[in-house]
Amino acid sequence: ALGLETGYRNDMIAELQAEGNWWKDNAELLERRLKRRGLEATLKEEEEKIGQLHNYVREQEFNLLELERQKHLISPRGIQQGWREEIRDNIAEHRTLITQYKIEALFERGLVRGKCEVDLGQRREAIQYAQWQAAKHEEWRETEIALLFERDARKAHDNKHREEKRKVAQHRRRWSVKFFNPAGKPDKRRRPGRPWDAEAFAGPERETYCGGTSDVFAFNKSVDSMRAGSDESLKAVMGKVQMQSFINESQNMESLLKPLAKPMQDLQHPKPQWKQKAEAEAEAEASPYLWLPEPRTKEWEKPLGPPEDPTAVLRVPGFPSPRFVQEVEDEMEREKRGVGHTAQAAAEAARKAAIEAGEEWAFDHSHAHEEEDEIKRQRRERVEADERRAAALKKTRDRRARNHRPVVSRIPWALLDELEHEKHKLAGEKAVNMLFDHG
Repeated sequence: ALGLETGYRNDMIAELQAEGNWWKDNAELLERRLKRRGLEATLKEEEEKIGQLHNYVREQEFNLLELERQKHLISPRGIQQGWREEIRDNIAEHRTLITQYKIEALFERGLVRGKCEVDLGQRREAIQYAQWQAAKHEEWRETEIALLFERDARKAHDNKHREEKRKVAQHRRRWSVKFFNPAGKPDKRRRPGRPWDAEAFAGPERETYCGGTSDVFAFNKSVDSMRAGSDESLKAVMGKVQMQSFINESQNMESLLKPLAKPMQDLQHPKPQWKQKAEAEAEAEASPYLWLPEPRTKEWEKPLGPPEDPTAVLRVPGFPSPRFVQEVEDEMEREKRGVGHTAQAAAEAARKAAIEAGEEWAFDHSHAHEEEDEIKRQRRERVEADERRAAALKKTRDRRARNHRPVVSRIPWALLDELEHEKHKLAGEKAVNMLFDHG
């Protein structure tokens, strides 16, 4: 049936294409015939001739009116000389010419023009009809082709889907588990391809308990008013046992996942970049020199104390502080310029850095106090320079503030970002508390 329908559709497409080609050829043939007869040129010539005749009629009528006016203006002397008869003859002659021109324009040239217009209109209408038929047949052919392609695609898709389902079923049958009874015969209660019998499933004595089925209000119920040994009291006691077991398991999981909860929250809701940068700069100012690795101690050797703050910024052991990196970069820049860079100066700088980092044991201790005084002096100079720079900046800001017009309204973007971060942080803490806290 599918093959026959495809054949019928192909025959319909071929028939529509043949008819469309015939109408297209017919339209071209009619256009050639119209061009060969020259009806458009003939109609144009007739229009020009009729226009000339109309001009002649208007000219002769104008002359006739002029003769009529001259006839009324003729003098008695002109009558005696015979001008009245002459004017009458001219009037009669002009009337005859006007009548002849009108008859030729209406019944000769007008008739020829009318026939040309009718013939040209009919031929153009036939050409338009042939072109319309050719266009419609082409449209119908395209529609049939689209329907044929859609049917073929749907057929291919259905066959592919059917084949995939057959392969899946065959694979399932290949990997299906066949059950046997202790005697070695096929188990009739668990036959493949059919629903199992109720006897093949486990009974209620094999049920397991989970947090979703535990009674969260089990400890709110008192068993004092219940009769001991009754089903109601046993159910209440079992509910409490189940709830306590679930609480213990939740606390164990909470203790296991606690080290991962805070980093996961920070990953899901990180702090704004400006806040991270401010915290990093504050930590760098607090310890401006090398962050040395701390000695490793075993867990049981650590002193007891309050738990660590999970929101504190992580310290990276062995990573230099930003100030020390800046000093190294300044030293490298001076080395490139060749200003004040010698082996002795490099050794002196290394000795100062080691003394500041607490590693004075790596160098000579003979001049330790002098080096410490020098380091303090340099620190004092840096602090004074920072204070002078801050005073100059404050002076500039005060001058700008005096010249600056007050802002009517200002949007605190930083506060809004911080508020948004706090919202995410609070939502995350609530989610963690709901999962792990039971207080």
